[in-house]
Amino acid sequence: QQFNRVVKARTNWRALSDASEKRAGEFSEEEWKTTKQYLGKVYEINGDMEFIAKTLDKSKQAEGIKYAKGLKAALRDGLEACNNRDVPGLLKMQRSVGGILDDFLLLLQDVPDEL
Repeated sequence: QQFNRVVKARTNWRALSDASEKRAGEFSEEEWKTTKQYLGKVYEINGDMEFIAKTLDKSKQAEGIKYAKGLKAALRDGLEACNNRDVPGLLKMQRSVGGILDDFLLLLQDVPDEL
């Protein structure tokens, strides 16, 4: 269930990022408010990421927890960007969070790099 929430968050994050890239400069006050609320929901998957990280092989646990903490920090930056109506800051945060979620999901794969 935790894994599914992380995957769903990543899928939804792509849609939000695409929409923001196209029109962030045109956000209404309501859209800034909605974006801020969504960031709070994504913040909740940090616990799922930490739970999953603790179930990983010992060699991957620290990296998984690092991604979970990185997600929290990036989302805090995003909340600040929303509060300040900082479009470049919002877009930077969105790229950062997308990368963190991608890297975390890649960490869960057990396929060797060399096939």
